[in-house]
Amino acid sequence: MPAPRTVFLYPGQGAVPETNPAELFEGHPEIAEDFSAYAPDLGDLADFHQAAPMDDYTAQRGVYALTLAMSNALMRRGLTPDALGGHSLGVYAAWAGGGGLAPHDGARVVRHAYDAIAACPMEDEYAVLAVIGLSRDEIGTLLGDMTPPAWVSVINNRRQLLVSLPRPHVSKFMDNCTAAGALRTMRLPFERACHVPPHEAATTSLRAMLDGLDIAPTRMPLYSSLRPEPLHEPADIADVVSWQLSRPLDWLGTVNRLILAGAERFVCLDPTMTLARIVLWISRKVEVVGVTSSRDIDSLTHEFCNAEQL
Repeated sequence: MPAPRTVFLYPGQGAVPETNPAELFEGHPEIAEDFSAYAPDLGDLADFHQAAPMDDYTAQRGVYALTLAMSNALMRRGLTPDALGGHSLGVYAAWAGGGGLAPHDGARVVRHAYDAIAACPMEDEYAVLAVIGLSRDEIGTLLGDMTPPAWVSVINNRRQLLVSLPRPHVSKFMDNCTAAGALRTMRLPFERACHVPPHEAATTSLRAMLDGLDIAPTRMPLYSSLRPEPLHEPADIADVVSWQLSRPLDWLGTVNRLILAGAERFVCLDPTMTLARIVLWISRKVEVVGVTSSRDIDSLTHEFCNAEQL
């Protein structure tokens, strides 16, 4: 298989821009049109922005629709990636962007996953914290035998992780992280735990739901830390998309797998630039391009056209 030199990366639900996306992408009305088509219940881009602060589902549905619309805009201009990757929620947009899942079915998958996770019984209400500056082992020591249990949910890089833990333990855990040398610990605006074992029933439910959809092989491979090989086939991608609900998300592993496969440029479809910064923390040896506005789309298009003429 040829090396995946250019990779489109799709962000998770945290990629809600502070600036009105209707202003960010004013120069590309097709993005607003696609957004409204994929998330009609959210209104237009300005309505989505005005919904903040928003619940998990509104953020997930809006980020899915916006980032898929952004990738459509690039692909319509001939910028076709060699491979795809999705951070948490982003895997649904990556799947749809690669042509394996119809955009409206992707929106249905976002809804089903949200509802299935909400239906999972948990021993307590949970919070999600980002911890910067401690390793997974150091965080594991601090979590210890916490009751109810806590988990490392996301590994963004070796020293930037997300933790799901019972809300009554949040304050003490943050203090312990600071004492252990963490550079920063912050609570994220998520309603419930993510990527944790108690969501196994959600994994089973989503996998059954996916069996009922008309899914095709993707035009370009999707990479995941949960499988060693690049993924094209519907059943393989459906497995990974379902598994991630109840397993830790190893984003560090996904990006490193892409780099080992030959990736040279990561195009991060994240209007907040967070995903681009995460990739740069993993490796400074690859080119990382953040797509945050119409200006970035035009710049990439211009660069691509010039390269094609050489």
